[in-house]
Amino acid sequence: MARNSDNKSKKVSRITDPSTFITISNTTTVAGEQDGVLLTELEGAALGIIWKKGACSGYAVMREFATSPSYTWSASAGAVYPALRRLQEMGLISAATDNRKRSLALSAAGMIALRQWLKFRPSMGGVAGHPIRTRMFFLDALPADRDRLAFLDAAEAETQRALDEIAAYIEALPDRDSEVWGSVGSAFELKARQRWLRWMRRRLTKAV
Repeated sequence: MARNSDNKSKKVSRITDPSTFITISNTTTVAGEQDGVLLTELEGAALGIIWKKGACSGYAVMREFATSPSYTWSASAGAVYPALRRLQEMGLISAATDNRKRSLALSAAGMIALRQWLKFRPSMGGVAGHPIRTRMFFLDALPADRDRLAFLDAAEAETQRALDEIAAYIEALPDRDSEVWGSVGSAFELKARQRWLRWMRRRLTKAV
C-alpha cells in the first residue's frame, strides 16, 4: 500500500499546470498500473507521431518536432528524448533493436493513451498564451509612440513571414491528411492575429 502511495507522489510531482495533462481512466490498466497515467501535450503529440509514422527511431520523432512550422513544437525538440524515455517507462511505447537500429512503436496501452489524449477537454477551448499578446498588455510602458509602432512593425512582419511559411508547408502536404487540418488551423490563427495587429495599428496612429 505504501509503495502505491509513493508511486502516486512521484507522478503528481511532475504536474506544473494540471490543465496541460490528461488522466487515463482508473479502470484502465496502463503499464501494469491501475491508478492512471499523466500525459503532457508533448508526450501526447509524440505518441501521435509514432502512431502516424509506424515503427520509427527517436531521431525521426525529434525531427518531426524540430521541423514543425509551429515555434511551440520546434522549440520543444530538445525535450523529445526525455519524453520518449518517460513514455517507454510507462509502457506506452516499446523499443526494438534490429541491425543496431533502435525503433519505437506504440504498445496497446499507448494506443489507449493516445485515444484518451485526443478527447476534447474544456481547457482546450480557452485563451492560449502568446508572447505578442502578453506584451500588448504592457505596451504603454514603452516611452514613445514610435517605440510602440516599431513593436507592431516587427510583430506584423513576423506574422506575415509565418503565414507565408505555413502556406508553403500546406501546399506540400497531401490534400486529405490530418496534417493539413491542423496546419490550416494555424493559418487561420495567424490571419486573426494579423487582423488584430492592424486594428491595434489604427488605434495607435489615431493617438499619434
